[in-house]
Amino acid sequence: MLGRFGSKPDHPMAQLKETRRILAELELRDAFGALEDINHWIRSVAETEGFRAGERLQRYCLLDEAAQRRERRLTRDFLGVAGTGPFQEHRLGNLLAAFWSTLAQAYRSALAQVASSAREISNTTLLPLAVARAFRAYGQQLKWTLMRYHAPSPEVWQGLAAIYRFGERWEILHTPVELYSGAPPAPPVQELLKALMLWLAAPDALSPVRLEITERLAGHLAEHFRLARYEGASVVYCFDLAHPGPPGRVSPTARAKPHRVFLSPGEAWSQLSRLMDKVARRGVPPEVDGGLCLDPSQVIDVLRHLERHWSPQPPLRREVRHPAAVPLRVVTGFDRIVQALHGLEAVLGDKLQRWIANDISRGGFSARISRRDGERLQVGALLAHQPEGTERWGVGVVRRLIRGEPSQVGVETLAHGVRLVGLEVEGGTFPATRAGREAQQGILLGEEAVRDEIRLVLKGGLYALGRRLRMDLDGEVRLLVPMALEAQGDEFDLGRFRVQKGDEG
Repeated sequence: MLGRFGSKPDHPMAQLKETRRILAELELRDAFGALEDINHWIRSVAETEGFRAGERLQRYCLLDEAAQRRERRLTRDFLGVAGTGPFQEHRLGNLLAAFWSTLAQAYRSALAQVASSAREISNTTLLPLAVARAFRAYGQQLKWTLMRYHAPSPEVWQGLAAIYRFGERWEILHTPVELYSGAPPAPPVQELLKALMLWLAAPDALSPVRLEITERLAGHLAEHFRLARYEGASVVYCFDLAHPGPPGRVSPTARAKPHRVFLSPGEAWSQLSRLMDKVARRGVPPEVDGGLCLDPSQVIDVLRHLERHWSPQPPLRREVRHPAAVPLRVVTGFDRIVQALHGLEAVLGDKLQRWIANDISRGGFSARISRRDGERLQVGALLAHQPEGTERWGVGVVRRLIRGEPSQVGVETLAHGVRLVGLEVEGGTFPATRAGREAQQGILLGEEAVRDEIRLVLKGGLYALGRRLRMDLDGEVRLLVPMALEAQGDEFDLGRFRVQKGDEG
């Protein structure tokens, strides 16, 4: 709605001075309330007629800048509660996803208004800044979709393509801008590459914390990514501007066309091993850690993941999978698995889930499950599965998850048969979890006779290279010497051990 003389929209943010006063008042709100208010003001400006394109972009940039400190705080809060319960996770994740979605669409609409207007924007830095931030907003929308294990909306790819076409038309894709106060100048196209390379990192196989690490590493390495209009020797993927969708690998038939852009990790892939060595020797770089106090071993694990998935030769499926419809009984979490292996299924109640595996190989399976069961899961969760009508339990780890109705889950099978064993620390006690020399439970992978080496699942935090264990197997004591930590999750450690008789060593 226009004001009395039609010169200014009838909106509290029509005057720049009033806009700054509203933003100053946000200091009185907590991070959650402030981001809710910023989201409201972005929608309000977008829905009000009468703003010129430059005015809209200026207001969006001010609101965007004001949101960053709150967004970082809420991201840390989300990562702290992810996997601990759905209420807080949904509350924080939904607000962060809504904010970035609202902001992305607002930037896109305002840039479309610029494209259709005959007026020039006098501020020469505003357009490249808006393009960079629009790319970032869509990239963050993608991240927060993946954080909540949802499938990305087509709007993400359509928006990225629309912003690219605008930036190319105005010749500002490579104009360096300071994305936010204090950030080093970089061209807007880097934000596009960060979003696309995040998707190409197999993000559906990452837990929320590992996804956050991946996004930060993509930002750290973004200057090494490469994008071109023409296919070349180093090109690996292409992004279709005319029919936007997820970027895909270049096929032999892909050739330079006006509606395609080609991209690759460039020198970033070769930087990954160097960064692994740096993290191992000196810890996580501050620009990657960002106040999260990240575990170096977790960052190294993500770097190995990127080394596989950004490789010029990406990983191939090792096992042939076959369509099936196998009913499974499933329990998740170390403690519940121990209960199930003890035969205490009656006490599990609705924690004993029923899935239908629809795609099976020796190395794993995929299944469609209810939304409710999907909400209980996280990538990296330990689970036990038992085909109905059989007595044998297998153990696996959730490797992929997309929540929805139905949800879709991919599981890597660690062993098709397992046994419970009693454990004690040689000459000591387990840390913090048990008093005295009371035995712990471990899950021995495989049903074959114990040989020189075994793989054993322990409760999370109990594996240590210097901690030898005594294992009671069928009344015979074996001494376990730790050799390697093969995998770990929030609730479990998977270790490889050398086996000795109880009186050896």
